[in-house]
Amino acid sequence: MAPTVLTATFDTLSEGYTATTLTDGGITFSNLSRDFPPNTPDNPNFTIDAIGNVTSSDSLGSFASRNILSFGGYVPGNGYAFDRFGSMTISAGGQKASSASLEVFSDTFSSPNNTLTLEALLNGVVVATDSSLISSFTPITPGGFAEHRTFGFSNIVFDQLLLVSSGPNNNGAVFLGIDNVSLTLTGTAQNKPPTITLPTSPTVSDGIPSLITGINVGDPSGTAEKLSLSVSHGTLTFGTTTGLTVTGNGTKSITVTGTLADLQTDLATLSYTGKAPYNGTDTLSLGLTDTTDKLTTKTSLAITDQYNPPTITLPTSPTVTAGTGTLITGITVGDKAGTAEKLALSVGHGTLTFGTKTGLTVTSGSYGSKSVTVTGTLADLQTDLATLSYTGSVSYKGKDTLSLGLTDTTDNLITKSSLAFTVVPATTIEL
Repeated sequence: MAPTVLTATFDTLSEGYTATTLTDGGITFSNLSRDFPPNTPDNPNFTIDAIGNVTSSDSLGSFASRNILSFGGYVPGNGYAFDRFGSMTISAGGQKASSASLEVFSDTFSSPNNTLTLEALLNGVVVATDSSLISSFTPITPGGFAEHRTFGFSNIVFDQLLLVSSGPNNNGAVFLGIDNVSLTLTGTAQNKPPTITLPTSPTVSDGIPSLITGINVGDPSGTAEKLSLSVSHGTLTFGTTTGLTVTGNGTKSITVTGTLADLQTDLATLSYTGKAPYNGTDTLSLGLTDTTDKLTTKTSLAITDQYNPPTITLPTSPTVTAGTGTLITGITVGDKAGTAEKLALSVGHGTLTFGTKTGLTVTSGSYGSKSVTVTGTLADLQTDLATLSYTGSVSYKGKDTLSLGLTDTTDNLITKSSLAFTVVPATTIEL
C-alpha cells in the first residue's frame, strides 16, 4: 500500500481568507505567534495572500503561484507582503508522517541574522530539526527582493511540525510567507508495530533455572527497542546482556533497552526459575516497544511450573530386636527433577549402618552411629539403601523413629519422612 501524500498549496482559498486555525489539503496550521514586543497589538491570524502574475524582478515565479500563506495581513490584488512571524504548528490531525517539505519565502534585509528552524516531533519529543539563517536563503532572482529555502525531512516518523524563528533582529521574528507544504503519511509498511514470536509453552521444575528458548523479536520500522518481561511465581535472568541496558535482572520483572540485534542475541540466554512450592501455570508477559515511533506489541507465554520435590516411600513399621542388626528393607527414593541427592538419616535409640556404600560420600555423622548424611546419585543411593540396617540399643525397649530427609542438591527441594520402629528386648534363655 503506497503512503498518502497531503499537500497544502492554499490555491483553493480566497485571498483575504483569515483564521486562527487553517486547514488546507488535510494539513492543519495552528498556534500562530507573531512574536510582537510587549504592548504591541498582535493579529495571530493566518491569512491567504494572492501573488497573481507578478512579473517584477522579485517575483516568486513558479515557486508560489497562485496563493501563499501569510501572517496577520495581505496585499490585495497581485502584490504580496511577507508578514512578521514567530512560530506555528503544522499537523495532519494526529496522523503520523514519514517526510515533510515546505517552501519558505523571506526578504533580503529585515532579519538576516535570525534563524528559522523546522522541528519534527513525535509524542511531544523532537526527533529531527532543519535550521537555517535567513541570510543563507537563496535569492529567487539576482538582486531581487525575495529569498527562498525548502525545509523538510525524510525517513523519520513524527506527528507534528513546529516552525519557529529566533535571533537578535526584530525580537527574534522573521518576515516570510509559506507555500507548497507536503506531508507523507506513514504507509502500511512503515507503520507496523514490532513483532514477538513465541515458542510452545515450556514445562519447568521449581528451583531449576530453565532456558526459555525460541523467543524471536522483529521490527519492520526500527531497530531501537525496549523490552519488558514479567512473571508472577518465579524469577527471570538474562545470562548475557551484551549491548543492553538492564534493570531488574534476576527478579520477577526485567526491562531492557538496546538494538534489535543485541536484544535477539541476549534473549537466547533468558532463563526462568520457578519458586517452590508453587505448582501450576505461570505467565511470562512481554511488551516490545519501538523507542522511535513508540509502537508497542504485547503478548504472553504460559509456563507450566512443576513442584517436583524428591520422594520417599516407606515400608510398614517393623519390629526389631534390641542389640541385633535388622535390615530395613522397602525404602525407595525418587526424584522427577534430578539425580544428585543428599540423604540424612537419624534414630534415637540405636545405630544405622549401610552394608554397601558404593558411590556415596558421608558429609555429616558416620556409619554405625545414630545419624549419618550421605550424598550421591539417586541410583547409587537406592542400591545402597537396600543394605541399610538398624541395631537397637541393648538396654532399650519401646518405640524408636527413623527420620529421613532427601534433598535434590540441584534445585534444593527437600522431602522429609519418618518410620516408626518397635524395639523388643532379646529373648533370654535361662539354663
